Amino acid sequence: MKMLLSIFCLYLLIDSAYAQSLGGLPVDRATGRIRYQAVVPVAGVSQADLVARACEWATAAASPDTPPVIWHQPDTEVLVLSGAQPFAYTYAMGGTFNGRPRTQTIRSVLHYTLRLYLEEGRYRYEATDFAFVRPTSPTKEPAEDPLIRTKAITESGASSLAAERQQFQVVTAKLLTQLQDAMRKPSGESAAN
Repeated sequence: MKMLLSIFCLYLLIDSAYAQSLGGLPVDRATGRIRYQAVVPVAGVSQADLVARACEWATAAASPDTPPVIWHQPDTEVLVLSGAQPFAYTYAMGGTFNGRPRTQTIRSVLHYTLRLYLEEGRYRYEATDFAFVRPTSPTKEPAEDPLIRTKAITESGASSLAAERQQFQVVTAKLLTQLQDAMRKPSGESAAN
């Protein structure tokens, strides 16, 4: 029994250390990709209304430059939304310039996929496939590369990584909060702004 308890405690420590090494991001162990998921109750709302609300939200939340791609197989409960939005973060570079702290702002576009499993009175979402497109490269870079796999080798690099991770968490939290707000509101009342 003591052996079993010791193994369980060791598992908890390893699991906790693993989660901390991922910067607090929810990573699917099977895929190694960031994945946010939840089941959200919306009492008294039909599946058709949930589909309408999700499509409305996706269109309102999208960047004007990159409208969302919405895929819904008729007679199924699954709605897949592929979207993008501007992403920027500012970090301290160290030192000063003209008496002011030196900072740098990095701008890119954050792409994501949102799968909604819609049933009357509730839905489940899975936000996955996060990727950045940087101004210097048209290629999508999986978000896990800079947010989890990259290790800082300088103080400025550590500041940049910390700022990027924090902004990613802020942006994804806002995105998912807007989704939940929109799914609670009747169609025609946008919650994306």
